[in-house]
Amino acid sequence: MIKKYLRLAIAALILGVAIFQFTESEIGNGIFLILLMIFPILFHFRNERILMALWQIRKQDFEKAGKHLDKIKYPESTLITGQLAYYYFLRGLMHSQTNLAKSESWMKKALSTGLRMKQDRALAKMQLSAMAMTKRKRKEAQALLTEAESTLITGQLAYYYFLRGLMHSQTNLAKSESWMKKALSTGLRMKQDRALAKMQLSAMAMTKRKRKEAQALLTEAKKLDDKGLLRDQIKMLQQQMKRI
Repeated sequence: MIKKYLRLAIAALILGVAIFQFTESEIGNGIFLILLMIFPILFHFRNERILMALWQIRKQDFEKAGKHLDKIKYPESTLITGQLAYYYFLRGLMHSQTNLAKSESWMKKALSTGLRMKQDRALAKMQLSAMAMTKRKRKEAQALLTEAESTLITGQLAYYYFLRGLMHSQTNLAKSESWMKKALSTGLRMKQDRALAKMQLSAMAMTKRKRKEAQALLTEAKKLDDKGLLRDQIKMLQQQMKRI
């Protein structure tokens, strides 16, 4: 508890010294200390490590983002509720490409702790929807996606279209193709998501016997899959393509 409010205590101490400076007619020192007081208050509500991690995640540098979060040794005792929710949220985003079980756990924690921004709650629900799809929990995935839909902002539309495309990939290829093309044209940020979208479109092109188009899309998907997460699926599609 003390750690959680240490920065506010420092701000209060600086304020006290600033008031003393004003009473001593040291106006310049007092103004400087008032300005200095802003920083501990700001970092109480906006933890600097979380801000740096968020910046690195936007640049898709998950390794550096992880290092910043790792420096927050005891998040539950040092972060206020709003910041703790974003700590969980960023952890969930970091694991979304590598460990779905961990990502799901972090995202659920983030939502239950209380994410402030509507668009962040929407993104968390879309991530959970994607995880539900991998477990073939279609109803749960649909419900989460519907909840997220009402709070989407422009930058999240591409990911929404992408998830819609995934949901229809096993039942309605025409709809799935339409959603995936929308997702790519709107602008998926994550390389891995673009790779999966192109791989899905390649598979659909093969069902129509459009060999050249399928080959081009698969080549693009392979280049984007720099972590090799789709290596086996791409190899399987390449073998199927030889039979066309």
